[in-house]
Amino acid sequence: MLCVNRGDGVIGWGLKKDELVCECSELDDIIVLRKDGKAVVSRISEKVFVGKDILHVGVWRKGDERMVYNMIYTDAKSGKGFAKRFAMPAVIRDKEYDLTTGHPNNKVHYLSANPNGEAEVVEVKLTPASTARKKIFDFDFSELEIKGRGARGNVITKYPIRRVDFKESRGTTLGGLELWYDMASGRLNKEARGKRLGKFHEDDRIIAVTRGGHYRITTFELTNRYDPEKVIWLEKFNPRKVLTAVYLDGDSKHHFVKRFTIETTTLDKEFCFISEAVGSRLEYMSSAESPEVEIEVVKGKGKEKEKEVVNLDDLVDVKGWKSVGNRLSTHKVTKVTSLDEAEGGEGTEMEPEATDPDNDRGSKKKDEPEPIIGPDGQTALFQPPPPENRRESPKPLPPKSEQGNLFAEGPNQKQAEQNKVGDDKSSASGGERREDGFTPGQTVEWNF
Repeated sequence: MLCVNRGDGVIGWGLKKDELVCECSELDDIIVLRKDGKAVVSRISEKVFVGKDILHVGVWRKGDERMVYNMIYTDAKSGKGFAKRFAMPAVIRDKEYDLTTGHPNNKVHYLSANPNGEAEVVEVKLTPASTARKKIFDFDFSELEIKGRGARGNVITKYPIRRVDFKESRGTTLGGLELWYDMASGRLNKEARGKRLGKFHEDDRIIAVTRGGHYRITTFELTNRYDPEKVIWLEKFNPRKVLTAVYLDGDSKHHFVKRFTIETTTLDKEFCFISEAVGSRLEYMSSAESPEVEIEVVKGKGKEKEKEVVNLDDLVDVKGWKSVGNRLSTHKVTKVTSLDEAEGGEGTEMEPEATDPDNDRGSKKKDEPEPIIGPDGQTALFQPPPPENRRESPKPLPPKSEQGNLFAEGPNQKQAEQNKVGDDKSSASGGERREDGFTPGQTVEWNF
């Protein structure tokens, strides 16, 4: 939190009893513009003195050319009033910059910081003792060009200025601003990191939806931060766009679907659009015209899971944002998955598959090689290479031995046939044991 004591000229996060400026981190740089026309950028700390009569203090971002400062000041040397528009995309930390003509008695009458290059109309009031015929006139900053911080500016009057008051806004003079949302840090950026939100103009807003079923409308300032652990859906706000939500009711344990439009316009305030019962949570959010989800339901006594594709546009009509909605399915829903990711829909799995740590440890142990125990009973220091990398030495071929074949199969087929005929005669006559490998009375199978 950045706090400031303008009178004493002190800023830091330790001034909790003083004016709160904005949220910031310990790594941000802070820019301070004072009434004497000086500007300085320094690192945020618990308590630091930056000079009295502070007109503006905020977070400074390097390379931000869309942050435009509008200023009207009086040159003490000539007595003339000057108006200028400038940006400060690059500075040296802890160095004072003079934004006026450099005279020590110069005085700033009006200063505004515009994150998107906005311009405004101010009312300039001259001193009553001046000889000017028209002592009150309007000045439009949109007629000025944006220049560097060292530019002197344009002369708006040669008479002494008493005060300058804001009159009306003219909008930005830079055109739309392309913004992206970084879901990892929860920050808006212009460097194309994360999800593209589109082009923003002065009156545009952002809507952020949390997992607990709350929505919040904010501006598109780059200093905004959204909790990435809570925010599950964020996009450019369009009050005419229909939103679709699927949520789990904590009381009935059933899933409901509702389609509605945002009817509130209050900034930075959360509104709950689902059941406030304990255990209720948002499962799906989308701004698609015809959203579809894939649900996993449990049917029958066997508790078998089946998947179904549901078109939410046909299931429920558009109602108020406080309505309960219709039940998503008559069966128990265990999982909701988005099928329109291109439109920003998001599904949440209710029951992720559990993993058995014992099985995981067991599988790892199986992959590890077993240690080798040496002859002294100790584990070997160096393990042998794995089998696939180990080169085996070629085994010597066994010597060919001349063995008798049971069926006398040889290279000469005629000799084999003669042996078969001789075997039949010897077996029929009950002859003696042959050297071919079988004896009389032994059963022998023949292939014809």
